[in-house]
Amino acid sequence: MGNLAHVAITVPDLDEAVDWYEAALGLKRLPDRVEVTVENGDRQRAAIAEVYDDRCAEARVAFLVDGASVAIELFEFNRAENLVKPSAWAYDRAGISHFGLLVTDLTATIERICANGGRQRSRIMAAGGGGSWRFCFCEDPYGTVLELQTHSQQEMYGNAAD
Repeated sequence: MGNLAHVAITVPDLDEAVDWYEAALGLKRLPDRVEVTVENGDRQRAAIAEVYDDRCAEARVAFLVDGASVAIELFEFNRAENLVKPSAWAYDRAGISHFGLLVTDLTATIERICANGGRQRSRIMAAGGGGSWRFCFCEDPYGTVLELQTHSQQEMYGNAAD
């Protein structure tokens, strides 16, 4: 199996979302954005036609990176100003429930998320490690649930003795 390369999130306003992920999570935008429509005939048009259904007339895409190897890929489809934000976390349905981010300063990251229009969904909780391993669930302004954690999965769950 390969390594996780990116997580894709659909947003109603690409520029606003890029600004939010930079400000709240400290991610860095890659310089190239992809803008594609079904009419423009470039190589991305074929990919849109194959991957998405015929309701997708255009897409704007931006990538943000964490400085390691994982990226957040933000999609805005059809200039979707009226995109419906989930009214509740659908943790009990098949598919992706949330994604986790490794952060160095959990409290400061939560504060930036809240200050930029996101929200804290849970209290900060301990996950073993003599109380030093902590995590918290938050949410971006679009309803995407983020689990912030202070240590990697390997560190937190790789040793059954803790």
